[in-house]
Amino acid sequence: MADNHYKIGEETKRINTNNKGEWPKGPKILLKAHNVKEPQKVLDKAKEVMLAVSQYAYTNQWPSDEEWKTILPEWFVKSMTEKSLEQIMKTSGQWHYESWVDNIRQRSWVWWSSKIEKDTITIVLDVLDMPYLHDSLKYVFFAQGIPMSNITDEDDIYDKS
Repeated sequence: MADNHYKIGEETKRINTNNKGEWPKGPKILLKAHNVKEPQKVLDKAKEVMLAVSQYAYTNQWPSDEEWKTILPEWFVKSMTEKSLEQIMKTSGQWHYESWVDNIRQRSWVWWSSKIEKDTITIVLDVLDMPYLHDSLKYVFFAQGIPMSNITDEDDIYDKS
């Protein structure tokens, strides 16, 4: 899944320190949340989720779905578990809890950096492999009330320069 340039613990360090939109050397994804009220608060909550995930990412110690309920922030878990299957199916962007946990495990990207410019949050992801499943990260913003229409992404996976 992850190639050999990814070292355990590096993602956690970058989540905490890369706050100027730094770019990795290889292919990347730019995920942007636009028109965000309180962008620092939203970014901090996104980091809270990803710091929990990064402890176990690309290791052989992936917790069970039940264990994740105590590892992930309660607000985030409730954003999925308090919805009925009907609500999940009717709401574009809404995730089913177990599906989200499985998707974030299979993601093939790591958080490289973040940046806030006015009311826009940019997250730079380092692409490790294909497919790079990043809708699970979009959900971290959606769960905080950011409409999916305000979340955009672009990649340069085919740009080999």
